[in-house]
Amino acid sequence: MDLARTVICLSDGRCALFGYGIKSFTESTDFLMAMETEDHKLLWGKTYGGTHKDELRTAIATLDGGYLLFGDSQSLFFTPLKVISPNRPPRPFIVKVDNSGNVQWADTIERNESYLSNVAETPKGDYMFVGTTYGTQRNPKRGIILINLAPDGNLNWAVRYDPDLYSYGYVVETFQGGVLIAGNTGRHDASGSLLIAHLDSQGRAVWGKLYSSEDWLIPLSSAKDGSGGYLLAGNIKEKNDRRSGFITRISPAGKILWSRSYKRAQGLELLSVIKGHNDDFLLVGRSGNVKEGKQDGCAVLVDGNGIIKAATLIGGNVELLSASKLGQSQYRLLGDTESFHAKYLDMLSVDWNPFSPNIAGLDLAITTDDIKMTEENLDLTQAPAELEPRHIPASLLEVKTLSVIEQSK
Repeated sequence: MDLARTVICLSDGRCALFGYGIKSFTESTDFLMAMETEDHKLLWGKTYGGTHKDELRTAIATLDGGYLLFGDSQSLFFTPLKVISPNRPPRPFIVKVDNSGNVQWADTIERNESYLSNVAETPKGDYMFVGTTYGTQRNPKRGIILINLAPDGNLNWAVRYDPDLYSYGYVVETFQGGVLIAGNTGRHDASGSLLIAHLDSQGRAVWGKLYSSEDWLIPLSSAKDGSGGYLLAGNIKEKNDRRSGFITRISPAGKILWSRSYKRAQGLELLSVIKGHNDDFLLVGRSGNVKEGKQDGCAVLVDGNGIIKAATLIGGNVELLSASKLGQSQYRLLGDTESFHAKYLDMLSVDWNPFSPNIAGLDLAITTDDIKMTEENLDLTQAPAELEPRHIPASLLEVKTLSVIEQSK
């Protein structure tokens, strides 16, 4: 089984695919990276991991031309022998590779009871990770954690923020001299508010805001809008426990320019957003009954005001996780599928031109509505977070080069 997470396309048309795969006859998993050409020919593939579960969450392209992969690991990285290598509770696992997939360094973050959600590179090459702390016996409330690693994986600093309510960090964007984080906050058993904060390069709050609506907004992805502002996308947890998507565009000062919901009768979840061609934004996700495994991959193209320009479904137990721009108004979509001759669960790579004649947003019966929200300022006080990044010796990191087999169908 091979599960997709992220696709990053280069200017020459090649695309790097990222996910994780289950090893044969075990429950162990490894990070997976593969490179394909513009016409979907697989050039090479590699896996990275230890002796137990290593599940990739996302990957980013780095300023030096390589990539940073991160997720969770239960591998001990103490010995290559599984029989005397017990698994560990999940903790962050980071692998830095060059443009050919060769490992430059790898870390785990120990003594860190946190779930990291996302990462962004700063203009000077540091890495900012955002996530959620599980809480401690003295402070059981969940808070937001922000971690800054140097280009070589060493720790620069780590802080946590504990507003009065349970808080979760999902999105991070970096820019010259600052960081934007987004998440939500609220009681653990009730609806919550959208949380957005602008921090300086050391994690100190410049401003923080809460935006409250009737439903619980969960931001999962973000994109810079090219004008200093941002687009946040994610899901709405409605009172009847249904899921729908939302998009919020904010100014550099944190003012909401517009916020809209996107709904289908079959349900709709928006999992990722990218800045598209021209002034457009592309969102991908899934529509259907996720609990029963009956879902279609969904891609929605909107303009800078959130108006749908095109949309499509890829049917047959598919979910789309990521997208990247290609030339001539096209996009590469990446997801998972149990269809199309998949043996178990396979990665699916698809090209889509939103302006081909067989698509139209209205055909998918997506309804949109403005989201009314109230705004209030939020005080974010930082406190040091105790953690210890540990470099993984190259001899204890399992790196495997995969065989590439071409099949005609």
